[in-house]
Amino acid sequence: MGGTGNPSGNYASYRIGPTNYIKREGTGGLLIMYSKNLTNNGKIEANGVSSSTGKRSNTNGRIDPGGASGGGSVNIFYKENYESTETGTVMANGGAAITGEGGNTGGAGGDGTVSIGCVGTGTYVSYADD
Repeated sequence: MGGTGNPSGNYASYRIGPTNYIKREGTGGLLIMYSKNLTNNGKIEANGVSSSTGKRSNTNGRIDPGGASGGGSVNIFYKENYESTETGTVMANGGAAITGEGGNTGGAGGDGTVSIGCVGTGTYVSYADD
């Protein structure tokens, strides 16, 4: 199988038919937010996508998944106040590795980055945890 991406890799036609192929496309992407004041009480995310896979048919050989896509980049800039409630999350996680029917596992996507910082003084000061 081909890896996940924009567009994702494809299947090798001698191994799997299109009706058995579970194609996943996408990458973490880039998200930039700027606000005077921001309260996060939900999800802010630019996550990767798990790898593509398929199901073995009676006539085709083993199925090996491709690699997952990496997480993106979340950049939050605020002027006066940023607050995150208990339910507020910010994520840029890599896509999950998937194990195929043959027992082989495609690679997990690497995590992306999250930057949260105040620009109220005219300079960027990061407050994101590593």
